[in-house]
Amino acid sequence: MGSLMKRTLLRLVTGSRSRYQSTATVMKEMNEEYQRQVLTQEEVMSFNNDGYLVLRNFLTEEEKQNVKKWGDEIQAWPETANKWFSYFETVNGEKTLCRTENFIPYHEGMRNLIENKITSCISDCFDEPSCLFKEKVNYKLPNGGAFPPHQDAPAYVTFDQKLHITAMVAIDEMTVENGCLELVSGRHKEGVLRQEESGNIHPDVVETMDWKSAPCEAGSIMIFNAFVPHRSAKNMTNKARRVFYLTFNAVSDGGYLRNAYYGHKRKMFPPEAERISGVDYSEGAKIYNLATPITNKKD
Repeated sequence: MGSLMKRTLLRLVTGSRSRYQSTATVMKEMNEEYQRQVLTQEEVMSFNNDGYLVLRNFLTEEEKQNVKKWGDEIQAWPETANKWFSYFETVNGEKTLCRTENFIPYHEGMRNLIENKITSCISDCFDEPSCLFKEKVNYKLPNGGAFPPHQDAPAYVTFDQKLHITAMVAIDEMTVENGCLELVSGRHKEGVLRQEESGNIHPDVVETMDWKSAPCEAGSIMIFNAFVPHRSAKNMTNKARRVFYLTFNAVSDGGYLRNAYYGHKRKMFPPEAERISGVDYSEGAKIYNLATPITNKKD
């Protein structure tokens, strides 16, 4: 393991563990100065207790249709250097689109939805103003690979922030058969759990967990804490299971770092269209390619 990864994981797992645990506790206390915008007190309490919250009708029917249309549009974008990030996996020996990142500069519809309605929702979960940290689409096309048990927090160590919260927006229906998310309630309060070198949660820890499948209709939103253990199985159907993942931080926790995040990721783990022959990106993969089926090397 490289020195950068050793330092960042050591900071998460040991010296700062109490810091992250206390963050989960602080999240339960209502900030008297912040006025909730869209969520009820009961919804915020449920999110704090479980680490995640499903909102099936947060979006209007028109917005749900737009999400589907916009997902189609972004998926159709060609692999292009120095714009959005296209990442691939290998399915049955074929190069297959796995993920698109950094898309809001190039898609006004999704940008407006994220910066307004969804940001308000996430701010309610933080109990203070929030801003977008990163965004991606995971496609999980037919036979698309599984994502093993992991937490997102270890992939967000670059800027030494306390906490991130993600809004998952289902483009397609998510079922057990096509690999919906499975999560573990309450374990986000324990900070970063024991990991393998790959970034997956250690099997000994996984065996102690009560995993719950979370099927969602298209257009549903699931909000989850970056310390929530989650996984998803392979897509065993003949249709895609596509999802937007929109990750936020509190404005008080570093401010707007999205451009800095993608600048660093572009250097350490660029999309295939920008990789330089002979350059080893394995150190960057230890931060930016944890627990994914994405191919690390350019074909």
